Amino acid sequence: MRRFRTLFIILGIVMALLVVTPYLIPLDAANIPPAELADPEGEFIEVDGVSLYVRQTGPEDGVPILMLHGLLGTTEVWRYNRDAMAAAGYRVIAYDRPGGGLSDKRWEIDYTQAAQAELAWGLLDAVGVERAVLLSHSAGAKILTQMVMQQPDQVRGLVLVAPAIEEGGGPAGVDRLLVLPPVTRWMQVGLRVIFSEEGVRSVISDVHADPSFLSEDDYAVYLRGFQTPNWDTGFLALTRDSGYGQAKVADLADTTIPALVVHGDLDSVVPVETGRQVAATLVNGTLIEYENVGHQPMEEVAGRFNEDLIGWLGSVVK
Repeated sequence: MRRFRTLFIILGIVMALLVVTPYLIPLDAANIPPAELADPEGEFIEVDGVSLYVRQTGPEDGVPILMLHGLLGTTEVWRYNRDAMAAAGYRVIAYDRPGGGLSDKRWEIDYTQAAQAELAWGLLDAVGVERAVLLSHSAGAKILTQMVMQQPDQVRGLVLVAPAIEEGGGPAGVDRLLVLPPVTRWMQVGLRVIFSEEGVRSVISDVHADPSFLSEDDYAVYLRGFQTPNWDTGFLALTRDSGYGQAKVADLADTTIPALVVHGDLDSVVPVETGRQVAATLVNGTLIEYENVGHQPMEEVAGRFNEDLIGWLGSVVK
């Protein structure tokens, strides 16, 4: 009996430490208001009660292109592309998806893919656009796919860069764990270790086949979102909702919308075979592969990417 009592005491102490310890670790953060980090060309637009950071470039009467970034991306992943697109006469609408960048990161927002797609349509409505080309990178392809499923007649064309449609997603049951405050707090502590400035730089460097072109300004645009209040809350909420209503490659099988798939053959995040599969699934799909290029072709080979994209758009989008 004494042994059991000792065991229970030890277990109780361990549980208490697990509950209390994360609250003893300070959560250091820059906590800079998003408005102070915004570019002069940027604006905040509220859609269904959610604040979205938006950058529009190009003529208002140009063919609209909505740009959907991936998990750790922001509007700035398109920094080497938007001016070229605007110069070609296209209206570029890039925004930080909720949970990232300078957009809303509140816990209570619905971050499921379907809800994010509805929010994207709401943004287009807010800026006066009825039909648009949808351009996605990585996990942004999941939102693109949901948008096609919701309003296919409003889509003029599809561009999927390194499409991570069925890749990723939170582990099963993570949504139930995240309702426990100590678990959430431990994850917040862990996120600060993983996404320290050094950690973010390492991640960004690793997703490029040749990161030597990246400057301090390039790294700064990726670090910006991690300087805002509640960036960890947004990341955890995205993880919480990521397993619900997952888009699949097969969801694009019946669409006849013209589509372009762009992939680097050295992509270490989404295998190039995935891009080939997506292109083969699409009825009107075209595939462009870049040799010796990683997960960010719109950055790594921006000149070729812009030329290929503008040429493809000019041939199929009316």
